Amino acid sequence: MTHQGNSIQKLRAILNAEGVKLVVEFYPWLRAKEVARKKGYIGYFPAWPEEVIEGFVGSKPIDWSEVAVMKRGDTQVEYNSIDKLFEVYSIGLVKTYIYPEIIDSRIQKYTKNIEWSSNEYSLLKMLASGRSHVAITDPSVNLYLSEKEGISDIEVLTVLMEKELVIAFRNDEENL
Repeated sequence: MTHQGNSIQKLRAILNAEGVKLVVEFYPWLRAKEVARKKGYIGYFPAWPEEVIEGFVGSKPIDWSEVAVMKRGDTQVEYNSIDKLFEVYSIGLVKTYIYPEIIDSRIQKYTKNIEWSSNEYSLLKMLASGRSHVAITDPSVNLYLSEKEGISDIEVLTVLMEKELVIAFRNDEENL
């Protein structure tokens, strides 16, 4: 992505104003959290506040992301509540994410309708192939990947919420 993505660009501008140079390394989500524990790293970004794990502390919001229901253009999906969505349709989710409570509680309640993917790319492929009726994710990530992969029939059905993005700072002596 240009400038490593919009959120990284915002973080870089904030840190540059304080004279801090940002160096970003990209890893799969679980690995990013493990690498961030190592000496020389200050943390991981971006994270929803729910995704700040033990041993880390979340910053003030740096940026915002949306959490949306995504679908294929040729798929008819109608629902009048989040419960109906989870009850009636197969839902694609990324296994390594910690979802906001409104989604997490439905995951626990409607486990038979959950289709897990290992990452955003797999989630897109699962949605595009029809393995799930919908996917719940950040629409800008899903649409970016669909454009990159030449998948043209993915669209936003509903934006469920906006979520703040924070830096999860390692909470130890090195980062004080």
